[in-house]
Amino acid sequence: MQISAASNIAASNLASNVDADCEKVLAELSETHSTNRKALEHLASLSDAAEVLNDDAAVLSEMNNDIAKYKAQVLEIEEMASKLEILVKEIEEWTAELIVKHRRLRRQ
Repeated sequence: MQISAASNIAASNLASNVDADCEKVLAELSETHSTNRKALEHLASLSDAAEVLNDDAAVLSEMNNDIAKYKAQVLEIEEMASKLEILVKEIEEWTAELIVKHRRLRRQ
């Protein structure tokens, strides 16, 4: 009967160890589940932020296109202003020549 009692004690100890290990594994799984849920929530918030950034990128891209159009218009205006400056200078030269000719004609 001593073998049987020792077997019972060993079986009882083994069952206790298995129960303790199972509880430990369940606690670890619960903690892992909690960690995964937090990570999932964090990733969901990052996904939402990425969508907002994507929307912002589309708006900024459209604004950039508008700025590019404006820049092209400004360059065109600058080119026209340069041409006008050349014309004004030429007209001023002609005016000066006309003034000289007018003075000569008045003297005669």
